[in-house]
Amino acid sequence: MSSASGGGGGGGGRIATVSDQPSSAFSPLSVTSGLGGTTADPAPVGLAGAQGNGGSIGAVPFLQLSGPSAKQAGQAATFTATQEFGDSTFFWDFGDGTSGTGTNPSHTYSAPGNYAVTITSTLTDSGQTASANRSISITAAPTPPGGGGGGGTTMPTPTPAVQHCIVPKLKGLSLRAAKNKLARAHCKLGKVKKPKLRKGTKKKPKLVIVKQSPANRTLPAGTRVNVTLAPKKKPKPRHH
Repeated sequence: MSSASGGGGGGGGRIATVSDQPSSAFSPLSVTSGLGGTTADPAPVGLAGAQGNGGSIGAVPFLQLSGPSAKQAGQAATFTATQEFGDSTFFWDFGDGTSGTGTNPSHTYSAPGNYAVTITSTLTDSGQTASANRSISITAAPTPPGGGGGGGTTMPTPTPAVQHCIVPKLKGLSLRAAKNKLARAHCKLGKVKKPKLRKGTKKKPKLVIVKQSPANRTLPAGTRVNVTLAPKKKPKPRHH
């Protein structure tokens, strides 16, 4: 702590006292002014006062610490140190056994609890220090759905059943009916061979499937079945 009496004529003054060891949580730097007179200290601490009868300057917040008051475990918490003047080095104690440096560090707490965060500023030119602190509450991260947080057993994901193409019998069906039947059997329609019709035929005959390939087999799903179409035969009349 350094001190000096006021100086300058006409009742002016200098800051008489600078306290570098504050007691509050924000480490205020206390300053007051003198009432004028002659300077007793050749290297007084303080700033030259204005003309007048002197006075006093109240407590100034020299170092302040800001940051979140609560976070979840696993979330990053960012803290900020603000200092009124001077070049300093900053040391952080995060309260969980870890530390950091700089004016704007980020820290992640791994376990729930209440932690006291402390910042210590050391002035480069004089080595004087000031401190500030605050608390932060860390809560447990929520348990994800199905994570088994309640001690239950997680059910395994069922394996989808393997599908096959069970080739159905298509003979005698129309092309549309064959497509629907193949789809239900997890098969697909392949190449379609149609008959050549005579020129001049006005009425087109009804075509049905007379041949298929493959037939009546179990194959991988999506297997294509080729078919051959032919005119549907008219039933022969019965003779009595």
